Amino acid sequence: MRARLIWVITLTWVATGLPPQTTIRSDSAISRADRVKALVLFYGIGPNEPDAPKSAVLSHYAETDPYEDIGFARQVEKEMRAAGNDITVELYPGTKHWFDEPSRPEYDKAASDLAWDRTRAFLTKHLGSAS
Repeated sequence: MRARLIWVITLTWVATGLPPQTTIRSDSAISRADRVKALVLFYGIGPNEPDAPKSAVLSHYAETDPYEDIGFARQVEKEMRAAGNDITVELYPGTKHWFDEPSRPEYDKAASDLAWDRTRAFLTKHLGSAS
């Protein structure tokens, strides 16, 4: 698995989630929104609790995924936005679950690179520069 780059700022946490950690990371963002400032998820999204205090969320989805339902993610995105939360669900056309894992046959370099470009921009927006 590719090394994950995480910005660390004093008293600010960043949570990244890959299955099966997605729900755990989402729960952390809900229960510790005062400390978890940004949450990036691959292949899933956490519970639908639009009224809970939330960290900013970016979630990456494969177009074809037998484990995760993009329809559910879009519904969560819609409800959370309506509640004033900062959430973005990105869909990567032509990809399958594990598109971000170089050791897997489902790996899609172009989609993975785009997901990480979006992740870096998202983290920079919410946490500032890593340098």
